Amino acid sequence: MADKPKYIPIPETAIPKTLRAYLSYRKHHAEQFTPSKEIPIADTDDPDVLRKLISYMKLHPEQAYGVVYQSRYNTVLVDPIQKLDGTFYPYERVLPTAGNGIVIVTRKEGRFILLKQYRHALRKAQYGFPRGYAEPNEAPIENVRRELTEELHAIIRRTPVSLGFLEPDSGLTSRRTEVFLAELDSYTASIHHEGILEVREASLEEMEDMIQNGRLSDGYTIGALALWKLVVSTKNQL
Repeated sequence: MADKPKYIPIPETAIPKTLRAYLSYRKHHAEQFTPSKEIPIADTDDPDVLRKLISYMKLHPEQAYGVVYQSRYNTVLVDPIQKLDGTFYPYERVLPTAGNGIVIVTRKEGRFILLKQYRHALRKAQYGFPRGYAEPNEAPIENVRRELTEELHAIIRRTPVSLGFLEPDSGLTSRRTEVFLAELDSYTASIHHEGILEVREASLEEMEDMIQNGRLSDGYTIGALALWKLVVSTKNQL
């Protein structure tokens, strides 16, 4: 009987840099790689699949696979999705590096507090509730206090409470944003901090009018307001 061919490990230098980072990321974040029949991510733990992917990347150098960018806030992956014929196609997604962020339904004496901020991705200003990325090793409630201190120099009346979660763009990111309600005793606007141009107070009716006429289009804020209304209406029925 012929001897089985010996397994020859893949030299690390033969693996493209973005793919090496991907293998490490996958090892430490297995929960982000749940198997799926609909969109099957290639099993890069399988040496044969990994060899095929490396060869495929050499034939198609214009298409990177793996961890193509990472900052303290975002990790951008290009997953290799394996087709039935054994070839691959890319599927991009953005994952939170430090953890999920928060959005804060901020109120003072029965009125909502909105920030008008310049949003780089849109290249224009937009009204919305205060929100922010997570920081490493920081609990969500600490994130809330930090954001309100930085953006509003706020004095919080009582401990902010969680209203639930939003998944704002499931076609692109796994980010799951927690919504909090914070009641303030006082605040002072941090104009020009992180693009803040204006702080305004609004009633619920004014908020709804801004949404209807398109002056308030931020999905985080609209979703957070919907959660707030649901919680308030439920409490009023008890």
